[in-house]
Amino acid sequence: MGNGIASSCPADLGTAASFENDAGTWNDDENLSGWYKEQYDALGLLHAACQESDTCKHLDDEDPAGHFLPLVLQKSNQTHILEQPLDFTTLADKYNEFAMGFLEEHKNSPFFLYMPFSHVHTTSKSQPEMQYAGCAHKGSTRRGPFGDALAEADWIVGNIVQKLEELALDKDTLILFTSDNGPWLLRSLSGGSEGLFTGRYSGYWDTGKGSNWEGGIREPAFAYWAGTIQPFSRSTEVISSMDVFPTLSKLAGVDLPKDRAFDGRDASEILLKEGGKSQHDYLFFYGTCNGGPYHTVTAVRHGKYKAHWCTAPGLAQWHMNLTKHYDPPLMFNIEKDPSETLPLNAPNEPPHNKEDSEALNRILRAHAMELATFEFGNIIPIPDGPDEGPGHYGLCCDRSRGCNCTDQTPANVGIFNLGTKTHHDKYHYILGEEAPSPPRTGTQRKLQEVES
Repeated sequence: MGNGIASSCPADLGTAASFENDAGTWNDDENLSGWYKEQYDALGLLHAACQESDTCKHLDDEDPAGHFLPLVLQKSNQTHILEQPLDFTTLADKYNEFAMGFLEEHKNSPFFLYMPFSHVHTTSKSQPEMQYAGCAHKGSTRRGPFGDALAEADWIVGNIVQKLEELALDKDTLILFTSDNGPWLLRSLSGGSEGLFTGRYSGYWDTGKGSNWEGGIREPAFAYWAGTIQPFSRSTEVISSMDVFPTLSKLAGVDLPKDRAFDGRDASEILLKEGGKSQHDYLFFYGTCNGGPYHTVTAVRHGKYKAHWCTAPGLAQWHMNLTKHYDPPLMFNIEKDPSETLPLNAPNEPPHNKEDSEALNRILRAHAMELATFEFGNIIPIPDGPDEGPGHYGLCCDRSRGCNCTDQTPANVGIFNLGTKTHHDKYHYILGEEAPSPPRTGTQRKLQEVES
């Protein structure tokens, strides 16, 4: 995900050393400049500037803005910087505060709240098991830091549901929860688990994120709408996250534009009707394992069937030698075999079973149509504007001082007054006259005591 800082929790307020012992050692200490370490030690913060072992070696040669995550607030077509670097320890509290305020502010009008959690994506190696959680959830689960991060995300979702109930909006609000891909297996337990979706036929271990095996593309999802969606109902229909836009448009009574093609389909019947069917007779998956300059079809779902034209490992283990091509495609019955263990046909041979053979013929016709009608577009990036481009990226980055916010940041913006140069000077580097309130570290507390 990126690099930030992690402030101490109340039990660790005494010294920076106690937080070091709790959160891990300075694995990259020899690569940190003396100035960085002095400032972070003084605040009781763990420096997280080295996601990879050689990152800090090149800080002098690269734009440091690429190593320090900003936390931004986008509102009324304006972007404000709340923190840079962001603080992992208090991140969930800021998410929660924003969500509660948003719901309260829009309780009397239609609204759309999009919550893209950074939980439970792995973060820098300086964090325990490359995961993070706030003080209230750190050490709260038997699963370790990953479980703590998951519990923290669950806490925020629970607060949103509770707030909707308090505002009597729960019967007028649809909640959708899903993910973006399978586990990043390179990160071991800090990247989650693929469970049953192991792609056992593959012969290699990396069948998660970046692959088109079930472990790479199948996602958890649920929908909640009090009084409208039947509690505990389930569906095995095939849908995609691309379906969210057309589904919400249909429920809102908004017609989609007619001058463009949409890969997504309206899935409202699956949500609202028992036995609702997917509009994806064939859901094609695109990838690059065919070796071409563009992504192309590597697999497809058709009802209970999954067919692979090309298979390859995920992001960690990908190698051309492990890439395999199939003609006709390799088929699995995903409903019976979600681990993709036993193919229905031998490699490069059609299946012998009549039902499976008929399904293959339908898949081949759909595949030919997909290739004949799909058009690739070219994304043309917006040209760099003033003070943009290599060496200038970073939303509020004083590069001479470790990417603290600059004087160009508007005063008194964002929640908690975060995002101002005044605040950052005081909070991150103790250059002002007062410490944050309430104080989060021993040094901040001592500064506040002196001032009072």
